[in-house]
Amino acid sequence: MNTAVVETSDYSKFELLPFNRDVKRIKNLVDSMKQHGWISAYPMHVVKNGNGKLKIKAGHNRFEAARSLNIPVKYCLCDDTATVHEL
Repeated sequence: MNTAVVETSDYSKFELLPFNRDVKRIKNLVDSMKQHGWISAYPMHVVKNGNGKLKIKAGHNRFEAARSLNIPVKYCLCDDTATVHEL
C-alpha cells in the first residue's frame, strides 16, 4: 500500500461502491468533522478503477460528510488486492 496521504477538494475524482452501507445517516460524523475537520490519521483508502476515477474502498461516510461540508478529503492510493468485504 502507498502510505502517502493526499488531500483534494475535487470530489469528482472519486466514485462510491454502489453496494456499500447507507451513506445518508452521517449526522454525527458531519457534526464531528465540522468541529475537527478531517483527521489525517484516517484517510480514505482508494484504488484506481481503470476509467480515470478513484474507487473508494474504505471511507464512504467520511467522504460524504466532507463533501456535505465542502472540506477537502484525505486519501491514500492502495495497491493491495483486498476486497471491500475483506476490509
